[in-house]
Amino acid sequence: MYIGKLSNFKHHRSIETLPIWNYNQVKETESFKYLYAADPLDYYDIKEEPDFGAVWEKLNREFLDFFGFSPEFERMLRQERAILIMECRLLQTGDRTIKNLIRAKQNQMDSEDPTEKMRYEKIVDLVERHRKVVVDQHRTSVKMFYTYVKGLSEQS
Repeated sequence: MYIGKLSNFKHHRSIETLPIWNYNQVKETESFKYLYAADPLDYYDIKEEPDFGAVWEKLNREFLDFFGFSPEFERMLRQERAILIMECRLLQTGDRTIKNLIRAKQNQMDSEDPTEKMRYEKIVDLVERHRKVVVDQHRTSVKMFYTYVKGLSEQS
């Protein structure tokens, strides 16, 4: 991930202030530069280069604490755990047939798409239609946007 020398700038510290557009840019590009902010009223001054890995981790932890895991995410974690267990057995036993099982499980995970992944733009469109407002992606916080999404999914 990109960590530039932009320590004179301010960065977002919460999903309540981080715009949804910035959040998605960090996820898509894996560049922390989208965590920087310009408004000195909402963000705090930093003296040194912050540990952006820790900042991103904190933001994701805050997101999960507030919204929880989706069923799809939990299923993916269970499958990854199963693969890790098989890799441990491979290391313990040296049984190379387990390697084929691991590949098969990974291929299954790669090919599985039980629900067509909804693109971010499509979700924004659904929220806008449902709320009958235009979502300003550069101002709407992650927390507010996903509160809209959660409300929309509960009504469905």
